[in-house]
Amino acid sequence: HATSGYCLDLGCGDGDLALALAGATNLHIYAIDNDPENVAKARAKLWNPPGSSPYHSRVFAAAHSSFSSV
Repeated sequence: HATSGYCLDLGCGDGDLALALAGATNLHIYAIDNDPENVAKARAKLWNPPGSSPYHSRVFAAAHSSFSSV
């Protein structure tokens, strides 16, 4: 099982997997979803309140409208 390195979470939804991985590993996680509302939910889970999360330096969440064509 990988506990360090990088993880790409395509279709991250509301961020549950990214949050679980961040808590259980030292992975740098890129959580991507094509729905901006899902990304907002993921960011709220990962960084609420802003600046308080121990994961802010290694978890990134973003919306990308064309990841499904990759």
